[in-house]
Amino acid sequence: MTARDLEQVKRLLERAVRAGAATGAVAGWRRFDDADAACAAVVGRASVHPRSQPMTEAHWFDLASLTKPLVVTPLVCLLVRDRSLSLEATLAEVLPELDRTTLGRRRVRHLLTHTSGLPSWEPLYARTGSSESEGAVLAVARLPMAEVGRRVAYSCPGFILLGLVLERLTSMPLDLLFTRLV
Repeated sequence: MTARDLEQVKRLLERAVRAGAATGAVAGWRRFDDADAACAAVVGRASVHPRSQPMTEAHWFDLASLTKPLVVTPLVCLLVRDRSLSLEATLAEVLPELDRTTLGRRRVRHLLTHTSGLPSWEPLYARTGSSESEGAVLAVARLPMAEVGRRVAYSCPGFILLGLVLERLTSMPLDLLFTRLV
C-alpha cells in the first residue's frame, strides 16, 4: 500500500462520517505475504455520548453481524466436533465471573441460537470503558434479559459473548484461533 492508497481510504471514511453513516471509523489491512506492511486509516470520534472520544486503532466494535457467520459459528462447530466445547455447557463453566448470575446459568447453545434472552444490541463500548474481555463479560451480564429459550431474537451482545467464550476456552484471540483452525 502506498501513502496515496492510505489517503484515499481515509478520504472515503471521512466522507462516510460527514454523511452521518457513523461518528468514526477504522479500516485496517495488510498484505497476506507481508505482515510488516499493515496499514490503518482512522477518522472521527469513537463516541460522542456520554463524552466525546477520538477514534483510535485500538477501539473495538460490535461487529457480531459479520463475525457470526464468518468466524464464530465455524469455530463453535469445529470445537464441538472436537469435543472441546459442549453446547450444553453453562456460560459460568467457561466464564467463572458469571457464577451466581442469571446469565451464567444460560447455555452456550442459547447464545448460538439467539435464545439467551439478551437484547438485540447495546453499546457495550460505552459501558465497559475498556476493551478488556472481563469488562465486556460483566457488561453483558448486567443487561436486561428476557426469559431464556422463550423466543429467537438476534443478539449482538450474545455473539460477542460467544466469541469471548471461544477465546477463554482456547486461550487464543479469535483471529489467531480462526487462522489456526479454519
